[in-house]
Amino acid sequence: MITVEPSLFSNIIITVQRTSSLTGGSVTGLPNGIVIEGLKGANSFSSDVAEAQKEFQLGRVRSALDRIRQIETLFNGIVGRWNGQVGQVISSARQGRQQLSIQKLNEVKNAQTKMQQLTGPASKSFQDLASALEHAVSMEGRSPEDESADLKTEDTKPEDTAKKSTASESQTPHTKTTELHAQSVETPDVNLLGSYMTNYRFGQKLVIKKGSDNVARLDPRLETDKFYFASGFDPPRVFRVRELKRGSVVLYDPLQGGEVLLEGAVLKAQIRQGIWSLSPRKR
Repeated sequence: MITVEPSLFSNIIITVQRTSSLTGGSVTGLPNGIVIEGLKGANSFSSDVAEAQKEFQLGRVRSALDRIRQIETLFNGIVGRWNGQVGQVISSARQGRQQLSIQKLNEVKNAQTKMQQLTGPASKSFQDLASALEHAVSMEGRSPEDESADLKTEDTKPEDTAKKSTASESQTPHTKTTELHAQSVETPDVNLLGSYMTNYRFGQKLVIKKGSDNVARLDPRLETDKFYFASGFDPPRVFRVRELKRGSVVLYDPLQGGEVLLEGAVLKAQIRQGIWSLSPRKR
């Protein structure tokens, strides 16, 4: 059973505070007076996380979850801007737009790696607490017997799902498919993943395929509770699928701090512009 432990709140405070400075100090002497240092503004989150913990202790679980999501969104925004600035320095140096010695370029790359090592644990701390709070919200008003019954039901789901999947595959003809709306889009810059960059990498690009039976299907299929990156959003961002409906999908948008419903036409437009699944990085 997922429980909301006090350590989940303190882990966020500790890991976020560590991002305020870079190991070995800031990188100076860069073109245009740019200084690469720790994340600015992240230290102020400590009091906000403490307030969210008070909300939870007072029984206002949903309010605590909303507050944590807002803080996570702000943190991801700071990380995204930091990654964008550092990525621009590296890109400009490689393309010769800015004169930068090999030593300085290596310093910038090292700073980028160090920040990834700092933001990774912070991102995971947010995800762990959000998952625990989401579970607590879903269990509000339910008895332990109800939860026990759910666990028993979940135990049977993988086997049932496997049987249904096997039966479905045996009835589906192996036909040659044609990709629809699959514009040639290169894999996006990994820096656009922001704080997700440490724990995730780009996986498959979603495409719509039409088989000889004239039925269009999404490949690979969207999966609930899985992270994706959409280049068609403004700005491009990571989202998590919350619910799959007939002809639409409900997703959680970290930048907006809430759920968003994508109808079929909008979803197809996003797919044309590029949606990639995210795969966990191997440790």
